[in-house]
Amino acid sequence: IFTFVLHGEQFHAALADRLVGQWILKNEGLTEHFRSSLEGISQFGFRIMVRKDWEEFAEAFNQELAAIR
Repeated sequence: IFTFVLHGEQFHAALADRLVGQWILKNEGLTEHFRSSLEGISQFGFRIMVRKDWEEFAEAFNQELAAIR
């Protein structure tokens, strides 16, 4: 997504988890082209959405998530 923002004409910003975004930018050599906000934009937790045909994966993921809580 950062490449689309940097080189494309349709996107002017990207939204990502701060740590994940910084990791991607570092690994892609794009850190000098972007900056991140210091403040969060929301107090809500993240949600993972999958297609209906991924039901088996979602159930296994939820079980693993419950185990690490």
